[in-house]
Amino acid sequence: MNRLNRYDGTIVPYASSELAAMQTRLIAQGQTSCIGNDDVAIVRVGSVGLLLVDVAWIVGRRLFELYSPTSDSAMPFGLRWQLQNQGAYTLTQALAGSGYAGGTVTDLSLVHMLLFTGAALPYLEANSNLVAAQGFVENSPARLMSIAAGNNILMTKDGEVLTISTNADTTTKQLTEALQLKQDSLSAGDPIQDHVPLLVGDTILSLTGSYGVVVTSDGAKSVNLSTEGLANDIWNLQTDVAGRQTAILSLPSAPDSGKFDLFDGFSIKSLSADAPLSIANNGTSLEFSLDRTDIQKKLTPVAPITLSAAGALGIDSSVFAPSSSTYTKTQVDNLVKVKATTDYVDAGLRLKADAATTYTKSSTDALLSAKADSTTTYSRDATDALLDVKASVSYVNTGLGQKADKATTYTKTEIDKALDPLTTKTYVDD
Repeated sequence: MNRLNRYDGTIVPYASSELAAMQTRLIAQGQTSCIGNDDVAIVRVGSVGLLLVDVAWIVGRRLFELYSPTSDSAMPFGLRWQLQNQGAYTLTQALAGSGYAGGTVTDLSLVHMLLFTGAALPYLEANSNLVAAQGFVENSPARLMSIAAGNNILMTKDGEVLTISTNADTTTKQLTEALQLKQDSLSAGDPIQDHVPLLVGDTILSLTGSYGVVVTSDGAKSVNLSTEGLANDIWNLQTDVAGRQTAILSLPSAPDSGKFDLFDGFSIKSLSADAPLSIANNGTSLEFSLDRTDIQKKLTPVAPITLSAAGALGIDSSVFAPSSSTYTKTQVDNLVKVKATTDYVDAGLRLKADAATTYTKSSTDALLSAKADSTTTYSRDATDALLDVKASVSYVNTGLGQKADKATTYTKTEIDKALDPLTTKTYVDD
């Protein structure tokens, strides 16, 4: 039993069947809400069910007039309230907007409401293809689809039994058995080789033979392609070719090579010879010969070429050196290849000092070892000590970078000043 706590303190009971009938009426009439004579608003809330609101309570009436409830499982009590179909509010927020100051609502009975989650009472289930209309209890009748018979279909009625049968000559079983003997479908293959399909659309092309191919049919099950005549022609051609000369091949001569092609791919050129050349055909080959009688008489050798009495040409060995005592061009090239070029030697010499104006270090050291005056000469260490306090490292490095290393080099002016006038001899490297 469902109970609604009214604002005036009374409790009104409702049977589930009564509430289901109310819901059915609203669904059948396409309504979402109505108000009964006892000031109870009945609101259909989507798939949730029915919501009963006591509109005799001023807050309940404002809520009913301003807000519309819809089903929302994420909201308290499964209800989402919209203000004039806009926004989304909980029941507590909607009541607060209607003037209720009681805080968070935890029980619908405290705000004079009743939520019925039962279903309406339809006559028929809607998931059948024979149902035209469900129909609802006490509201609208249910309707079934009409059944019409098509071609070769017979319907007979006997009391409450409707029999559907066929009056066709061929039964489904007969058709099934007949189709089992038939080919399901006909399609043309698509090999990668060049081919011509026999099936074009729904037409099978006919086969014809030509050039030695003969097509025959038994008229019932098979087609025969025969190439017997073509095979005989091919055998005769092979026999004829076997008795002929093999192919003539000729490699083409390179341009300006002094050679000429006898076979141009189609014909063989004739050969002719002018004296002192002659051509003789012995039946299987051509023989070329040279008449040297007049040639040898007309040749006058020029030294160092010699001509023997037998007509042999030679070279006078007294003019040319024998090969055993001379290098060949290849040998000379190999020997020269490992030698320095003039440019390489010149580049190296440009890095050397002229011996006529340069003293060797050993000669200079020998001369200066007994000539330097320690009272008038600073040592290298003393010089470095003085220089360290006189110039910055960067300045000295820049200057020294352009000078020779003092540890291994003496200037010509220093040497000349030390030796003069003791000697004027010039020393060079050994």
